[in-house]
Amino acid sequence: MGLIKTRPEIRLSIPRVIVPGESLSARVILRCSEPVPVDALSLELVGRGVWHTSSQHGRHRNTLGLVRLIGHPVIERTELTAGDHEFVVAFAVPADAPPTFSGGLLSVEWEFRVRADIPWWPDAKATFVAHVAPRPSSHVAPRPRVFASNTDGPQGTKPYAELSLGEVVSGESVEGTVALSNTEHNDYRAIELRVISAEEIPSLFSSRTERHKHQSWKIPLASPEENELIRFKLKLPEMVPGFETQKLSLSWMLEVKLSLAWALDLSLIHISEP
Repeated sequence: MGLIKTRPEIRLSIPRVIVPGESLSARVILRCSEPVPVDALSLELVGRGVWHTSSQHGRHRNTLGLVRLIGHPVIERTELTAGDHEFVVAFAVPADAPPTFSGGLLSVEWEFRVRADIPWWPDAKATFVAHVAPRPSSHVAPRPRVFASNTDGPQGTKPYAELSLGEVVSGESVEGTVALSNTEHNDYRAIELRVISAEEIPSLFSSRTERHKHQSWKIPLASPEENELIRFKLKLPEMVPGFETQKLSLSWMLEVKLSLAWALDLSLIHISEP
């Protein structure tokens, strides 16, 4: 072996989609043009939260590690001959691993990191983007829940509404009803429903939260009767599961807003983890 060493070319074969709560195997291929000594080979799967901030010096990319998995087995000191060398590395992905996500304020990114430690020579390194899917949802029998615009019930002639909502599952249909009270004294014009994500990141003094609308629907109303059940069935968008760390969080809301003539709009907000 000469004094000038060559670093092996790194290739990686991984599943197209990684599912939290399941095991996966990755194949690392080191292609050597000539023999090369290797002290160690490591493979990591890393998930991190990413957000950007701006200052007088420009735009800055900030990251926070969320998950770091070290694959097994890893090789120790050896000498690789010329040709291809394949190593199978196993991972156990936690069930609560946050999925890949790209929002308006916060993103979650995943990548594999491969490193071949070559003695007395720059190491061979490579990174590969990974996609972590939302964890599978466990379907249960729908449990209707009721939300009211006032916990004390109707008050005088003021607007009042109750929302009954079935099971909320990402990417599936949700059914519910809205009942309106004091219709004689209030001109209800429409019901608007909006799917909203709430993304929280660190700020200079505490934290910063932004809400982003992902989808909305509007149901026109024409002289609804007192306590009439107004039924709806809506197809929800795909929503990755929410998560919360000490500094980052993602949550989802289904906001229901009633539009009235000559009065302030009335809102009911249902917070849901899809």
